[in-house]
Amino acid sequence: MLDEDPAVSKMIRVTQLFRYPVKSFSPQSVDELTTENGRLVGDRVFAFRLANRGDLNDWSWQRKHNYVALANTPGVAKLEVAFDEQERTLSIVERESGSTVGVAHVDDPDQRVSLAGAVEEFVRNLDINSISGDPESTPLVLVGDGRHSVFHDSEDGGVTLYGEESIRGLSDHMEADVDGLRFRANVVIEGAGAFEEISWTGELTIGSVRFNAVKPVVRCLATHTNPESGERDLDVMTALQTANGITPPTFSLWLEPVEKDQTSTIRVGDEVKLLSK
Repeated sequence: MLDEDPAVSKMIRVTQLFRYPVKSFSPQSVDELTTENGRLVGDRVFAFRLANRGDLNDWSWQRKHNYVALANTPGVAKLEVAFDEQERTLSIVERESGSTVGVAHVDDPDQRVSLAGAVEEFVRNLDINSISGDPESTPLVLVGDGRHSVFHDSEDGGVTLYGEESIRGLSDHMEADVDGLRFRANVVIEGAGAFEEISWTGELTIGSVRFNAVKPVVRCLATHTNPESGERDLDVMTALQTANGITPPTFSLWLEPVEKDQTSTIRVGDEVKLLSK
C-alpha cells in the first residue's frame, strides 16, 4: 500500500489535457483522457510516413525522422487536425486561410491515399521539409488505424506531463512568451515549482489513476517551432540547459500507468499526488 508523502504533499491539479491524433500535427484539447493497455486512447494513432521507410501496410513503430514530423518539417504546425472517432473521419485544415487540405474516411483506402497526397503537396511547398530532394520519400503514406496509439517518439508510448510554473520559468528566462504546445505534452498541471516535475520519481496519482514516473523527457529541434506560425523562432534547446541546469535539454516528465491491464480516465481538475512507499 502506498501512502502520500507529507513532505511533498501540496495542492497540484490538472489544468489542461491534450491528445494528438496525428504524430507531430496539432493537438485536440479535451476534458478527459483514457488509458487503455498502458497507452492513451486516441493519441498518436496516425502518422504520415515517408514512402521509402517500409511497406505500404507496415504500420509498426518507427523513429520520428521516418515520418513527416516537426523536427524535419516545422511548417506542419500551420495545419489543424480533427479526428472524429465515431464517423472515422480525419480532416486537415490550413489554419491561416481556413481552407481544407483534405478529408478522409480512414477505413477507405482510396481516401487515405488522397489525403496523404494532399498533405504531400502542402509539405513540398514548405521551405523546410522532409521530402524535397528525395524522390524515393514519396508518395507519403498515411499509417495507423485510428485506434491504437503507435506513433510516439518512444516505442513504449506513455503520457507526458509538465507544469505551468515550468513554462513561466522558461519564458522569464528567455524573456519571451513560450507556448507550452511546443512540448506536445498530454497533461498540464499547476501548483508545483518551476521544473519541479522533472525531479519526480516513483509513483504518483492523477485523480484515482496510478502512474510511474519513468524519466524526464529530452527535447529535440521540434521545440524551436512556433506552434501557430510553423516558424523556427526560438532556440529552446539551448535555453532549457541554462534555465534548469540539465544537459541534454530536458523538459516535462514521462509517465506510464501502473495498472496497464485496466482502462482508466484522468480529467481536468484532478488532483496530482506524489506517493512514497
